[in-house]
Amino acid sequence: MAHSMSEEVNVSGGEYLQGRLDLLSDPDGPVSEAYRALRTNLLHSFGNSPPGAIELTSPASPQKHSSACANLAVSFAHVNKRTLLVDCDLRRPLVHKVFGLRNLYGLTEVLTGSSSLQEVWREPLPGLGVLTAGGSTPGIVDLLESSVFDDLLTSAREEFDVVLLDAPPLGEFSDAAILATKCDGALLLLDARDTRNRPVRQAVHQLKTVGATVLGTVVCDA
Repeated sequence: MAHSMSEEVNVSGGEYLQGRLDLLSDPDGPVSEAYRALRTNLLHSFGNSPPGAIELTSPASPQKHSSACANLAVSFAHVNKRTLLVDCDLRRPLVHKVFGLRNLYGLTEVLTGSSSLQEVWREPLPGLGVLTAGGSTPGIVDLLESSVFDDLLTSAREEFDVVLLDAPPLGEFSDAAILATKCDGALLLLDARDTRNRPVRQAVHQLKTVGATVLGTVVCDA
C-alpha cells in the first residue's frame, strides 16, 4: 500500500540554480524546517523499511524539483545518512548547477562503461555524494531502462543509505515512469502556482500504471 505524505515547501528556483541551498544559507528558516519534516516522514513513516531509493519527479517545472532534490539530499546527510543524489534528467540536467559543479563526467559515463560510479561521483558536503548527468551522448536515455542502470542502482544502494533520483518531469518523456519502477517509491513535486489538477491526476495515474509506489506529494511554492 502506498503511504501518503504532504509537505509544503517554499522554493525559489532561480536562487538555487546559482548554487544556493536553504539548508546551508538559512538552516533555521521555515523552508529548511519543511525539508527536515519531509525527511522525518520518509525515515519513520514506513516502519522498519524506510525507502532507500526514491525518485523525485513532477508534472512540470524541472528547475524547482531539482532544487527540492538537492535540499532533501542535504537534509539526509545532516543526520548522518550517507546520501547519493543522481541527476537522471539527461536532457536538461540541473543538479550540477545547484551545487556549482562542472558536468563533464557523470551518469552518462557510468552507463556507457567509460567510468565507474566511484570514479565520477563527487562529495560537495560530508556524507553527500552527487552524480551529475555527465556528457551528452545520442541514445543514452535508453540505458535508463537497461540492466546497466539496474546494476548502477544496486551498487549505489550498497554504498549509500539513501539514493535520490532527480528525474525529468512526467508527461514529457517516459524516463520518469521507467525510473519509478526501479525505486522503492516516488515523490511527486508540485508547483503551487502553476500545477493544475488535471496534470497531477495524469502524473499519479502514469506512476500507478507502471506499478510505482507514490510516496506522497511535496508542494513547492515560489
